[in-house]
Amino acid sequence: CPMACRFCATGKGGLQRSLHTHEIVAQVLSVREVMQRRPSHVVFMGMGEPLLNIEAVLDAIRCLNDDLGIGQRRITVSTVGVPRTLPKLAELAMERLGRAQFTLAVSLHAPNQTLREEKLHWLDWLVLAVVLAFFGYIWWKIEGTLNYNWRWHLIPNYILRFHTEREEWFANVLLQGLIAT
Repeated sequence: CPMACRFCATGKGGLQRSLHTHEIVAQVLSVREVMQRRPSHVVFMGMGEPLLNIEAVLDAIRCLNDDLGIGQRRITVSTVGVPRTLPKLAELAMERLGRAQFTLAVSLHAPNQTLREEKLHWLDWLVLAVVLAFFGYIWWKIEGTLNYNWRWHLIPNYILRFHTEREEWFANVLLQGLIAT
């Protein structure tokens, strides 16, 4: 993975290449073989940033949905929220899938940009305000309409690791950022 998050083992190896659609689908088929039944849910997370391999991810979602019968509402794409790819995801989802009904989970890592950059030094170009603005854009464009092809579920992910005053403050700062969006 090119993101090289300090807490992620995959990022320590760097990017060799992105997975092809058939390799992504093969992972689900392997799980199906071991479990002896179709997986009920699929999460695109780990082993690379899904939005940096957006075409293969969307094609895999189409295959999982059309060929294996896994509904889009049971599929989650988890991302750090690469801003330049977020609008492209919305457009390509409609183009390639005909609808966008999967869940998009965005890992925020911190409640504001300064703290994000402290935690993950490479996040200086991954501006939190842009990621949060995308949530507002999608809510306005997709969730606020009656078009049932656009039933995109958006989940901001932020994990409070310890119950401390600082983490409580983090949660309040994040909440204010989400409300402002």
